[in-house]
Amino acid sequence: MQSIDGRLNGGIPAKDVESLSRCRETFPNLRGQLFKGFRDGFDTLTVGKDEVRDAVFGDAEFSSCADIMETAFEKWKASVDGSLRAITGTTKPKLLIADISEETLTGFEPVTLVDKHDAYEALLPTGTKRCPTTFTSLCRTDVRLSATSRCS
Repeated sequence: MQSIDGRLNGGIPAKDVESLSRCRETFPNLRGQLFKGFRDGFDTLTVGKDEVRDAVFGDAEFSSCADIMETAFEKWKASVDGSLRAITGTTKPKLLIADISEETLTGFEPVTLVDKHDAYEALLPTGTKRCPTTFTSLCRTDVRLSATSRCS
């Protein structure tokens, strides 16, 4: 919901900035690099709009998150690769999915910015609108998750 006061008098509602608690926990110094108090209940950017992306991507905490995400994804991919390559006509899909589900939830536990259940949903699509060959695509091609884009 947009703030009419912010629109008319300028500023970003401080409650909106504070609502990014997961980002604040993962990148505790980034808020101070991007925002400063503007007026009561409102903040403003400390960098130009065109500089926000560079400020975020240049942040050491953000880079660390990207590394953690990349490591989690690579470990997850390596842990499920053998099982997926070994799929045959006798493979029990429910057991395979249960094993991969557990690997996903465990593997993404250290990634604070991404909820492990969100990672599960992205990597184990259950809806009919999503591609049912997600795992096969990951294992048969050199598809790589961009850690920086997943942490942004």
